Amino acid sequence: MSALAVSSPASATGAPSAAHKLAQKFAAPTETVLPSTAPAETAKPKVAKPEASKPSAAKTVAAPAERPPLDYEMEMLRRARAEREALSSPKPAAVTPPAASPAPLATKPATPVPAPAAVAVTSPVAPPANVPTPVAPAVSTPAPQPAATIAVQIAVPATPALTAPAVAPAASAVTAPSNAPPAPVAQAPVVPAPVVPPPAVKAADVAPGAAPAAAKPAGPTPAAAPAIAASGPASRASILLALETSGASSKSGTSPSFDPIVCMGEVCFVSAGLNADAVKLSKGDALKLKTTTEASPDACKDKVACVFRNVAIPAGAQLNVIELGSASHDPSRTSDAAPDTTCKVSDSSLMCDNPIATADFRIWVVPEETARSAGVQAIEDVVADGLPHVDVARSTDK
Repeated sequence: MSALAVSSPASATGAPSAAHKLAQKFAAPTETVLPSTAPAETAKPKVAKPEASKPSAAKTVAAPAERPPLDYEMEMLRRARAEREALSSPKPAAVTPPAASPAPLATKPATPVPAPAAVAVTSPVAPPANVPTPVAPAVSTPAPQPAATIAVQIAVPATPALTAPAVAPAASAVTAPSNAPPAPVAQAPVVPAPVVPPPAVKAADVAPGAAPAAAKPAGPTPAAAPAIAASGPASRASILLALETSGASSKSGTSPSFDPIVCMGEVCFVSAGLNADAVKLSKGDALKLKTTTEASPDACKDKVACVFRNVAIPAGAQLNVIELGSASHDPSRTSDAAPDTTCKVSDSSLMCDNPIATADFRIWVVPEETARSAGVQAIEDVVADGLPHVDVARSTDK
């Protein structure tokens, strides 16, 4: 680089060589620093100097003016003092955290609370192990309770005993007493269970055989009658009965009593008059009254016609008429007791097209609603006439 700078003035007088141009190209950035190589280029920085000198002149002129006023300096001093005081004040503030230390002190009493709970668990562990073996029959628990309180005071320091023995004795103590009582309790309900189904099976077996019930009354009839009562829902009807004075029962040589009752299966009914429901009684009681002269003050005593109001008639029931005081009663003589749906009220008179007629009696089974609509007077009139019907040959028919 120094060699190129020395040769440059010699080449100024003549044409620059190629080597000089090449050297000048690579030495251009450094030649600007040398005053000898750039006489013309210095003019450009001279133009910029006045601009750079202006701020320097301004700085020299404004230097005395930039001094802040006294008030500003005083204010800055005050602020500095305030900052110092602020920096010094946090030190007493830092003393306040010790005041928060009482909070953990409050939590410390809470920590001993769980400890007694754990100790209470350990206390029952020791007594139950000793209680079941010697005092197996004694169920009273008050004896171990005082022992548990004493064991609590002794077991407080021994915390490791809480782990293994706590669970084992508790389970054993519970299993021993709990297994003994359940055995008898389970056996008790098993005994009544088989007792219930037998009666239900008997009722179901007898229910379908409602028809043969008429043939069984010759022997012990109580079994056939309840089946009829359970065969279906009962309907309400008024039974109007008129006895035949010239029937077979009146030809037995003894004077008829004319004190009838009606039975359906094991249930019988005694008349209570035209305005009251018939009195219900068992067939056993009715057979006891069969040898007497009267059933009750409301029975059809010495009457040829009788009315049994609001009688419950099960579906498929068989009606049997028993004449109290008569020995000629035939239990096999039964009739279908279904309510007669042809019964109606016409011109204030009651009529039924399907009566039950035998040589000894005639019966109308009138639905209770029809009997109520007909009224007591219409029922009394038709019973007094002997329940007339054109299909039954009788001299008194109308």
